[in-house]
Amino acid sequence: MMTLKERRFILDICRTKDGVDTWEIQEKQIICTHHRFLPGFFFSLPDPHQYYQLLDGLESAYEVTPSTIRTIYGTEEGFHVQAGREVALKIEEQTQYQARLFNVDIRPEQMLCARTEMVPGGWTDVDRFSPDHDLDLAILEISCNENPHRGSHPGRITITEDTRTRVLDGPERTLIEDLFTVVQDRDPDLILFSDYDTWSGILDTKAKELGLFNSLSRTGRFHTVSARSYYSYGRMEHRLGAKIPEGRIIIDSRQSFMHREGSIQGIFLAARLSGLSPNLASRLTPGTLISTYEVYEALKRGYAVPFRKSDAEACRDITSMRLDYRGGYMLQPRPGVYADVTQIDFTSFYPSIIVKENLSPETLGNKETPGFLPLVLKPILTLRYETKARKKTDPSYAGMDGVLKWMLVTCFGYTGYKNARFGRIEVHEEITRTATRLLKECITLTQLHQGEVLHAIIDCLFIQGGPIETIQKQLEEHTGILTECEHYDWVGFLPQADGSGSF
Repeated sequence: MMTLKERRFILDICRTKDGVDTWEIQEKQIICTHHRFLPGFFFSLPDPHQYYQLLDGLESAYEVTPSTIRTIYGTEEGFHVQAGREVALKIEEQTQYQARLFNVDIRPEQMLCARTEMVPGGWTDVDRFSPDHDLDLAILEISCNENPHRGSHPGRITITEDTRTRVLDGPERTLIEDLFTVVQDRDPDLILFSDYDTWSGILDTKAKELGLFNSLSRTGRFHTVSARSYYSYGRMEHRLGAKIPEGRIIIDSRQSFMHREGSIQGIFLAARLSGLSPNLASRLTPGTLISTYEVYEALKRGYAVPFRKSDAEACRDITSMRLDYRGGYMLQPRPGVYADVTQIDFTSFYPSIIVKENLSPETLGNKETPGFLPLVLKPILTLRYETKARKKTDPSYAGMDGVLKWMLVTCFGYTGYKNARFGRIEVHEEITRTATRLLKECITLTQLHQGEVLHAIIDCLFIQGGPIETIQKQLEEHTGILTECEHYDWVGFLPQADGSGSF
C-alpha cells in the first residue's frame, strides 16, 4: 500500500527534446522529474520483400524491430522504428502510400501515461475515473483592464489570492516586472488569467525585450500552441494560439470553453481521462477530448493507433446508402397549447446505445465480441451517471458532469467523422437506426399506459396524461437507459408559417 509520504499529485506533464517532464506535488513541495522517452512508430507493408532497399536504409540509420501490430481489427506483421514523424512521412512517400502507419503523431506524454498509468491532473493512489480527486492547489486569479487586441500595455493588473486583492499599475516595464515578481513570490500551482491566450504572447515578447524572467512558467520556458480555424456545426470557429507554461497550469478563464462548461474540476478530470496536461485539456474542444481519450485507451490496451484512416466507410451502392441513413427520429407536434405536460429525457442516449448494442467499427459483422468503443465509453458513461446524481446535492460536481456531458455528446458525431481514429459511418447509421427503433417503441409503450406523446425528438418525449412515474419506470426497463423528468404546467407548439406543422 502506498504510504502518505509516497502519495503524489501530478500537476503537469510536458514533452522535452528527449522525453517527458512530470511536475508532481508531494507534501506541499513541487518536484520535477525527467523521463527519457522516445516512443517511435509502427508501419506495415503489403509485401516487405518488395521494399528491401527501404528497410535496409532504415536499419542503417535507425533502430528497426520486426513487430506484430495489434489493431482493433486484429493483428498484422510489421516493424517498429525508433524515429519521428518526418521519417514516417518519408516512408509513406517512398512506398507511394502503400505503407500503413501507426502511432505516428501521438504525444509522447500521452503515450508515457498510457504505458505507466500515470494520471496527470490527479493523485497517484486514486483511480482516474473517480470523481474524488481533491484539488489542494495554490491558486491566483489575474486580469488586465486593457483589451489585448487594442494594444500591448496591460493597463492595471488585478491579482486575487483567496480573499486578498492587489492592483498593479505604472509604466510598462515596472508593471510587467511587478507581475512576474508577484507570481514568482506566490508561486501558485494554478492561475486563472482572463484573456491569457492573447496576453501570453505579448508578455513573453516583452519579457525577452526587457530581459526579464517570465515566471508565468516555472522554468521560464513555454510551448507554443498554434492558432487555428476550423469548421464546426455549420460555422467557422477560431482557436487562439497560446504560450503554454511548464510546471504551472494557466487557464484562460474568459476564452476557455472547457472552463466555462466544466470549471477547474472538469478540466482536471479531462486531463485524467485524456492523459494530457490540464494546460492542454483546457484548450481542447469536447470532440478533440473524446478522440484523445479514445487514443489513450487504445494505447493503454495495447492497440496501435492508425495514422491515416482507411476504414471511414465501406463501398456501398447509392440505394443502400439512402436507406441506411435517415438521421434522428422526430414526431411532429400538432400546433396548440397543452396543459400538464411532462418531458422525459434519456441521459446520454446515443452513447448508451453504443454501449448496450456493442457498436464499434470492428463489431459491425459480429456483435458477440466486445467492441472497442463500448469498452472505452462505458467507464465515462458510468461516471456521468454518478456526477449527474451527485451534483443535485453538491454543486462541486457540476463542472465534471458538464465536461462528461459534452464528451459524450460529441462521441456520437465522431463515429461518423471521416478522420476520427475509431469512427466509421456505418456505426453512426446503426446508432441512429437503433435510436429511432427505441423511440418508436417508447411511444407505443407510453400509449399502452394511456399517455399521449405530443412530441418526440431524438432522445426525449413530451407526454400528456397517464401515470408518469409508471411510464418513466417502464421506459427505463425497456431501454436500459436512465431518464430524467421535467414537468410543465403548459407547453405551446407554434404553427409554422406555411401551415405544415409546428416548430
